[in-house]
Amino acid sequence: MPLSFILTAAQENQEQRSNSSQKEALSTVANRFELQERLMNAAKQKRKESPYDKLRQRVVDILDDMFRKYLSCPRNLPLNEVMYYDNVQTTRKHLVGMPRVAIQTALSNPQHYLQCQCCQTDVGTVQDTLPDICIAYKLHQECGRLINLYDWLQAFIAVLEPSTEQQSSKGTPKKKQKTDEQLHARFIQAVSELQFLGFIKSTRQKTDHVQRLTWGAC
Repeated sequence: MPLSFILTAAQENQEQRSNSSQKEALSTVANRFELQERLMNAAKQKRKESPYDKLRQRVVDILDDMFRKYLSCPRNLPLNEVMYYDNVQTTRKHLVGMPRVAIQTALSNPQHYLQCQCCQTDVGTVQDTLPDICIAYKLHQECGRLINLYDWLQAFIAVLEPSTEQQSSKGTPKKKQKTDEQLHARFIQAVSELQFLGFIKSTRQKTDHVQRLTWGAC
């Protein structure tokens, strides 16, 4: 008699015994919750007893022993801090970017990225040494849902006025007019950049107003 036939017969006999025992166990069930629990336990036990699961567990154990024997943790190697680091928060900060937070930080506190003394300001203040887009951003945070472009422009010029007042007092009217045109062009460029970044948008309610899209202190 071939060996495969004997193994098949033994396996069928074992399955019949397990099925009969399961039927006897299920016949004594009192409620459906107990029935569900016994069925789940029987399914888990059947999966554990299958030849495939036994072979798979054996392979996993062999690989686990081999890896534990021949692979060592990098922390146990000398000078491992030169090639490896385990700061998960720093790694996640560089890999998972947050562009909105980075943009708002750059606009509200440009000194954080530029590392220059001229951009160092106190909280809640606006200085003329800041980039134009940062000045426009800080001024737009003080407005409501709709922003009057003319008032926004006047506030923008008022911030830059200390640096242009001396030039306008010494210069000719043509030079002063040229300075005003430059300030208007700088303001238009700053507003266009804020619109491109998604902080404001044009509105049909009022032609001389723009709508603010972001809220909250940064």
